[in-house]
Amino acid sequence: MLNADDQPNKTLSPAPTPETLPGAASPASPQDLEVQGLRAEVKYLRAQIQVLQRMLYGPRSEKIDPNQLQMLLDGLSAQDSTKPETPTPPPPTAATAAQSSKPRRHPGRKPLPADLPRKEIILEPPAEEMVAPGPDWQRVKIGQEVTEELDCEPARFWVNLYIRPKYKWEPPRGTPQLDEPPIFIAELPFRAIEKGRPGYGLLSLILVNKFADHLPLYRQRQIFLRRNIALPLPTLCGWVGQAAGLLYPVYLEQKRFLFESGSIQGDETPVPQQDPTLKGRNRQAYLYAYCLPWAEVVYDYRLGRGREGPLEFLKGFQGKLQTDGYDGYNAAEKAYGLVRLGCWVHCRRYFEHALKTAPQPAAQVLEILQRFYALEHQCKEAKLGPAERLAVRREKSAPIIQEFWTLVETLLPSTLPKEPLGEAVRYARGQRVELDRCLEHGDVEVDNNSCEHTMRGPVIGRKNWLHLGSQEAGTRAAVCYSLIETCKRLKIDPFAYLRDVLEKVSVWPDKKIRQLLPRFWKENQNPVPTP
Repeated sequence: MLNADDQPNKTLSPAPTPETLPGAASPASPQDLEVQGLRAEVKYLRAQIQVLQRMLYGPRSEKIDPNQLQMLLDGLSAQDSTKPETPTPPPPTAATAAQSSKPRRHPGRKPLPADLPRKEIILEPPAEEMVAPGPDWQRVKIGQEVTEELDCEPARFWVNLYIRPKYKWEPPRGTPQLDEPPIFIAELPFRAIEKGRPGYGLLSLILVNKFADHLPLYRQRQIFLRRNIALPLPTLCGWVGQAAGLLYPVYLEQKRFLFESGSIQGDETPVPQQDPTLKGRNRQAYLYAYCLPWAEVVYDYRLGRGREGPLEFLKGFQGKLQTDGYDGYNAAEKAYGLVRLGCWVHCRRYFEHALKTAPQPAAQVLEILQRFYALEHQCKEAKLGPAERLAVRREKSAPIIQEFWTLVETLLPSTLPKEPLGEAVRYARGQRVELDRCLEHGDVEVDNNSCEHTMRGPVIGRKNWLHLGSQEAGTRAAVCYSLIETCKRLKIDPFAYLRDVLEKVSVWPDKKIRQLLPRFWKENQNPVPTP
C-alpha cells in the first residue's frame, strides 16, 4: 500500500549540481557545466513534481499489470544484455476466445447468518380469492415459499437495577433489643467503574465505536442523545481512560507474548496531539506498531520519532526485527544484538515510483521482483513450513536476488543521486545486508506488509478524531488499538471480546492473565481461572 508518510522529506531534497553528475568526463567549459547543471536540475524538478502529483491525485495501489510491464521491457534494445528472457504469451485460440466472451455467472447471494433470530411472518392468501370450487372440496397445503429479509433496530439500552434487600434479626417479644443490631445486605458485584454508571456492554460499545469504527466521542454522544440518553463528553472521555486502565495488564501480557516469539515486525505513523505549549498547532507524535505477521500487534505511543522509542520498548527482546530502512531502530539493534531484516516492498516501492522518469530500467527491476514474489506466493499457497520455505529461497530465490543486485550495480553509475531511479538504487544498496537476510531464515516474511497493514485503523481514525488530547490519551489509544486490532486480525468480534474481558480482568489471577489474550480467549470463549 502506498503511504504518503513515506515521502514527505524526499520532496525537499536539494537539486543536483554539476559536480554530482555521474560519469565524470574531460574538463568542460563553464558554459557547458552550467548547461549540464540546468538540465540535471530540470530533470530533478520534473521528477519531484511527478512524485507530488502522485501523492495528491495518483492511485494508492502499487500493483502493476504484467502486460504493461512487458510493453516497457519490449522497448529495450536487443543489445541490452540485462534484458531478462520472458516467454511471450501464446496467441488466443478459438476456445479461449469463446471462453473470454462468455458472460461470467453471478455467484449469487450469500446466505444470511444462521445464528440470527428468525421472526416468522405468515402471509395467507386473501379469503375472497380462496373460494372452493364445490361444497365438498378440501383445502390442502402442498408446500410453501420462504423469502428472507434482513432487518434491524437501533442499539437497545436498558438499566440494570441492583436491588439489595436489607435484613436484621428481630428478637421475640419481651426480649431486650440489642443496642446496635447487625444489618445484613449483599455486596455489589464488581463494576467496571466504581460508583460509575456504565455497564460492561456500554463501555465495550464505546471502545469499539471509537477504535474499530473510528467514531469520535462527540459523534457517539449525538447518537446517544437521539435515544434521550445525555452523556457529557468529559464523562465519555473519562470512561475510555478508565476502561483502558483495566485493560492495561492484558496489554502488557500481549507484549510479553510478542517478545517470546523471537521474530517481530515494526513500523510507525505520525499522530497529531494537542499541546498547550504550542499555540495554533499540534505536536507531531508517533504511534509505533510491533506485530507478528498477520497476528498479534502491540502499539506504542511516543512524542517523537527518535531512537529513544524503539530503544525503550524493545528492551528485553532478543531475536529478529523486520522494519523498513528507517535508522531510528539502529540503536535498539546494536544495544540488544537484534538481527535486522529489511523490507522488499519498500525497496520495490522506490523503483515503482521511478517508472515515470525511467520506465525501462525501472521495469527491468520490477520484473525481477515479480518473479521473486511469485515464488513467495507459491510457498504460501502450498503452506510450506519454515524449513521448506528456506530451501525454496536458497535454491530458487537466491539466483533471482543475485540478478537483481547485478542490475542495481549496473544502473548505479548512470543515475543521479536525487532522481527517483537514483534514490531507488541507493536505497537498495544501503539495505542490501538486511534485504538478503530473508535468504537465511525461513520463518520470516520478505516484507513488512503485515505491519504496514496495522496502521490502517489508526490512520483512518486520525482523519475522524483529528488529534489526541494529551500524551495520556495517546497511551490509552495504544492499549485499546492493540487489543481491538488484534481481534480484527484473528477474526474475533471485538465487542464480544471486550465485553467478556472487561468483566473478568479485575478479579483474574495475575499468573493466569495470558488466558485473556485474544488468541487464547478465542480458544475458550468462557475461560475459568484455575487456582
